[in-house]
Amino acid sequence: MPDARHAPPRLQLQSIEAARGIAALLVILYHAERHLRLRLFPTGGLFQWGHAGVDFFFVLSGFLILTVHHADLGNPARLSRYVQRRFSRIYPFYWLVLAGTFVLNAISPKPETHSLLEWLSAVLLLPGHPISVHGTAWTLQNEILFYSVFALMIVSRRIGGFCLCIWGFASVAALTITVDKNATALLCDFNVEFFFGMGAALWCLRRSVPRPALVLACGVIAFIGISITEIAGHLSAQAGLARLLYGSASTCILLGLVECERRGTVRIARPFGILGAASYALYLTHIAVFDVVHKLYKISGAVGHVPAAILYVVMVAIAIGCGVLLSRLVEHPVISFSRTRFAARRPEGLAAA
Repeated sequence: MPDARHAPPRLQLQSIEAARGIAALLVILYHAERHLRLRLFPTGGLFQWGHAGVDFFFVLSGFLILTVHHADLGNPARLSRYVQRRFSRIYPFYWLVLAGTFVLNAISPKPETHSLLEWLSAVLLLPGHPISVHGTAWTLQNEILFYSVFALMIVSRRIGGFCLCIWGFASVAALTITVDKNATALLCDFNVEFFFGMGAALWCLRRSVPRPALVLACGVIAFIGISITEIAGHLSAQAGLARLLYGSASTCILLGLVECERRGTVRIARPFGILGAASYALYLTHIAVFDVVHKLYKISGAVGHVPAAILYVVMVAIAIGCGVLLSRLVEHPVISFSRTRFAARRPEGLAAA
């Protein structure tokens, strides 16, 4: 029996759930500015760096997958449960959103035309196939790729570890070249951030983080400093350097948050918890909400009478409200239903796996 004194410290996830909600909010603020073409600076808008919420998502994904499934590594019997949980987390709600996107596009006065192959790529989220049907689906393609490679670690630590190492080295090397993230998911710059997250997970599973408040503060300050550098026009959002910088800052934020919560020195305000729980719905639906609100704005005859700043706030507020409602009424019930169905189909001996 292992000595309790040397057992890995228990991880807490409420704080990073709240951080995920803030990251989703940053992406919403960023896309709202782009939608309305707001420019407060010569280089762009105030939240032009809000895309970095995606960087945090990628780091967090690497952290969570290794944290939640570290006990499954090298245990092929756990592969089925892993696949089922990853499938239920990503696909069912995404498919409902995609269906809604199809309906909205069909009833639009000027519907966009997409080929059958484009729709098929969107439905399956296969890496390496560009998706133009849904604006944020490319990140899910990278997630599916990461889940697939990580699954090899569950089948065999040795084989999976070798494949992850090769992929990691290739991803770092790819930072020095220009790669279309939609067309080449395997070498997408963002993949490096999965490894940042897994590194943070290994650290938290094996030991404590010294001076967590300082680590958290450094991460937040670095994140803000990088964003200011981008606003000033000295950092390209598309550069591999941006992935390294935002990824490193996100890693520090994760490490600090986890350890602070583990020590009981941080409390999560309820609104941030709500945003965190709804982050997936917020991320998938906000662009469609923007389209609907903007079209209603034009139809209403309010063009020229409502300041862009007011419209911006209204669009963001409605997107958040719709995302939270859809999360509570649709997303989480659908996930629960999917996992219940999967559990019912597993052999009795695996039900508790």
